Amino acid sequence: EQWWCAQRNYLLGMKGMLMTFPTVDFYFLADTDTAVFRESLDVMMHLLQTSVLRAADDLYMGHGYDLSGSKVTRIIMSGGGVLVRGPTLRRLASSGVLLGCIEESLSGQWCYHHLDWTVAECLARINVTASGHPAFQQNTCNEHYGAEVVACHPAKHRRVQQAMIEAHAANFAANKDNLDATWAFPCKSYNWRYDPRSVCKGTLHGAQVEAAISQKVTVLRPILPTVAFMVMGDGSTPPWIAPQDNVMMFLPPQNCSDCPASAEKKRKASGNLLFAPKPWWCAQRHYMAAVEKLMQHFPLVDYYFLASASAVVFRDSLDALLRLLDTEVLQKDEDLFMGHGYDLLQSKIARIILSDGGILIRGHTLRRLANTGTLSWCIEKSLHSCWCWHHLDWVLAECFARIGVIARGHPAFQQHTCKDSSSPRLVTCHPKVGGSNGGNANVQTLLAAHRSNFIKDATELDKSWAAPCKRYMWKHHTESRCGSEE
Repeated sequence: EQWWCAQRNYLLGMKGMLMTFPTVDFYFLADTDTAVFRESLDVMMHLLQTSVLRAADDLYMGHGYDLSGSKVTRIIMSGGGVLVRGPTLRRLASSGVLLGCIEESLSGQWCYHHLDWTVAECLARINVTASGHPAFQQNTCNEHYGAEVVACHPAKHRRVQQAMIEAHAANFAANKDNLDATWAFPCKSYNWRYDPRSVCKGTLHGAQVEAAISQKVTVLRPILPTVAFMVMGDGSTPPWIAPQDNVMMFLPPQNCSDCPASAEKKRKASGNLLFAPKPWWCAQRHYMAAVEKLMQHFPLVDYYFLASASAVVFRDSLDALLRLLDTEVLQKDEDLFMGHGYDLLQSKIARIILSDGGILIRGHTLRRLANTGTLSWCIEKSLHSCWCWHHLDWVLAECFARIGVIARGHPAFQQHTCKDSSSPRLVTCHPKVGGSNGGNANVQTLLAAHRSNFIKDATELDKSWAAPCKRYMWKHHTESRCGSEE
């Protein structure tokens, strides 16, 4: 009810804004979780006023979307920020149209309109239509650092917004000269049917979007499943993590209690790691407790992604994978525990997913593990009982096996190689450069190469790519591969 009250009273808020600031050149409408980059906004307004708009031109601009199929005019989505020219809004009020719209919204035919719809429909009554612009982003803040971005959404927390604003400001000084009248101009031709990103037609990304839409590629569906990340490492944030992400850093304790004498050592399966330093073993024993904490921090997400800080995760491909899994591959109640698999059945261990290659778990799968009491049981076994000498990958697999969930292999997850890192078919990899990820510079190079190819080749990602392998090469430790018939 509170949400609907906000929708119905929005135009009243706009009227109050007009009364408070009656002579400004522009009005900017935003949500509390919108990140607004003031340097870029200031440049845009200056260019619009001096080099783009004529004195009599109206303006109602932002991340647009076409709802004509629902008999609603084209809208600007409020989360991405809405820029309205001052004279435009004042004409709406002085003509009496704004008061009529307020009445329609509070107690008339617009009572169940969303606020974006109401603003668009009201402006349409004075023949002002929406203009799309890629500087306003409703559904992604992945490129918040770019000088060409004015506003983005969602940025749910103040600290997240502050981090974005600081990153943007750091880049702005070096790139502000690229902001000219061409940049400030609304799109001449706009992708009104593409919700995930605000893009003009005729650009490289815009052309790719159009091709995907014409082929009905589901990877570009507007709604992204939610995901929470757990990153195990030294506390430093990997470059592929964005400020707005749901993320929990796992810093394993350096010391922990010794294992009981009854805890079995798997000498063949552990190999030399049986003699690893104690901090390494403490990480293995406390891993499941960290997984429980992740679920408590983010209890309602659609997916959980477990990774090490030395892994590289290609977010465009991960987003594509999550969309396809959710919409075309998995049944509603189907479980998922997926990544680079390996068979340890000879050591009497369930088939595992290797953690450095990334582990994808469906949200309700992990919640069922907790709700049945199984997760708590596994934590106890790992810390103080028979699994004390188990590697974390083994514990996770054995724990899921107790609720009937088995590992599923997928070649998009690679534990031991990043040789195909530029391919959009790869979601995560773990480079071996001197025993580490080669530093942030190397990771940034991998991410940039992947992003460049993703823009060109995203249309090849379909449900057959997203689906787990029907037959998997479980004994192929060095590379994650499906069986030959796939």
